[in-house]
Amino acid sequence: MIDIGNRFGKAFIADGAKKAEKQPAAFEAGINEYLTKFKTQIEQSEKTAAALNTEAEKLNGEADALEAEAKKLRKEAKKLTGTDQQQKLGAADHNETSAAQKRELAEKKIEEADTALAKYGYDTSRINGEKGRDLLFKAEGGKYTPATALDAFYESDAGHAMAAAKNATLWVAGFSYGTHHAMAGALSDLPADKKVTFNVICTPSSHYGSDETDKELENPVPKAGSKRANFESNARTNEYIARVLYLEPGQTNVWSAKELASVKFKVKDPAVPEYASMSPDLTVDLSQLKSGGKLIVEGWCTASAGVGGYEETRRTEIAVP
Repeated sequence: MIDIGNRFGKAFIADGAKKAEKQPAAFEAGINEYLTKFKTQIEQSEKTAAALNTEAEKLNGEADALEAEAKKLRKEAKKLTGTDQQQKLGAADHNETSAAQKRELAEKKIEEADTALAKYGYDTSRINGEKGRDLLFKAEGGKYTPATALDAFYESDAGHAMAAAKNATLWVAGFSYGTHHAMAGALSDLPADKKVTFNVICTPSSHYGSDETDKELENPVPKAGSKRANFESNARTNEYIARVLYLEPGQTNVWSAKELASVKFKVKDPAVPEYASMSPDLTVDLSQLKSGGKLIVEGWCTASAGVGGYEETRRTEIAVP
């Protein structure tokens, strides 16, 4: 796996290339656009996280002191008998209990700090051609195999639509849920004819049509209406749409984008749950587009709320080189 400089999270996907590459300037620009847009929120989240980590450090220091005192008391108790010994041991027990409580509280503070940072964090990935695409496909679907723990599919409560370039390198930055910010992408290693072929890898939702409070993780035969039952059903019956749009340089309204290619596709075999579905090829001729414009690669299940329901993982805006 190649981590190309993520801020708070981990890289989405292993890299299919064996060579190192310098990330395109447009990719860095896409990340900087996000950092600028959420500058105030990011600064506040970092300030909050720093304060929480300071509190945690203080609590752990106090716990260290209590444990050291308890150790000292137990050593002293060995030299005593009767009531005096019991008092020393009781005091040691009390200190150790207090230390454990402080460490538990410190851990919660650290978790809160991580949550504060993740609220406006981002992950990065580099997907190199067909090999990288296939790794992405395997990762998106592989989360849900029996070998990976039943609750793994809750990592993807809502369906994803991840873009990959079959014959080029696609760099992607994905942003935290709740920011309503599409993934930012850039291309490198373009084919000589500038015709780039995209695939969109879609996953089923586990919450669509489900009782949100009922995950049914441990039940080998999940009841109807549970998240897990509907997830399995969606993986057998979903139909998806994938498309590539184009925004002229200077345009920002997605609704004014021109459609370049689109396709509707279904899971291959309703008898077998398909935890990741890859779209047919969507080919775009970059030589016919203007540098500085944007390709918008999207995907969604026809029964879902569409891209707008979760654009953080259903829309990728790619700078035209």
